[in-house]
Amino acid sequence: MATVRAILLEPVRKLGVTGDIVNIKRGFFRYLLGLKRITYATKPALEALEQNLAELKAQDEERRIQAQKWADSLINQKMVLYSEAGERGMLYGSVAARDIATALKDFNVDIHANQVALAKPIKEVGSYTVRLDLHPSVTTEIAFSVVSPNTTP
Repeated sequence: MATVRAILLEPVRKLGVTGDIVNIKRGFFRYLLGLKRITYATKPALEALEQNLAELKAQDEERRIQAQKWADSLINQKMVLYSEAGERGMLYGSVAARDIATALKDFNVDIHANQVALAKPIKEVGSYTVRLDLHPSVTTEIAFSVVSPNTTP
């Protein structure tokens, strides 16, 4: 399988830290390129990396500090998500990572849905715990309940 030589602009879990030069598969490269977390390892890019490495690492450290603040603020927090459900507690739709990421904005946590480690969408009313990958070196869990406004607990 073909690989691409690339420079990491941000740390990527199980791949490397800011400034590392890695060989990765084309599909994963395109995904990370879309997130602006990676760039091609061309000669001009390598020269720019040498000049900007300290700045990139400082930006990453700022993101890590912000992620740690978010993680600390979420300790012992309980989130409630509302979704319409039938009499037996089955949701008419589902609660996905995108919904959790949106609900976290109420706690002043601004993350992307891909940072919510949800194995599959939630389809029932109940209590859940989900892992949040706030930064490659900072993870936390948050407990939340999915309730239906038209049923009583």
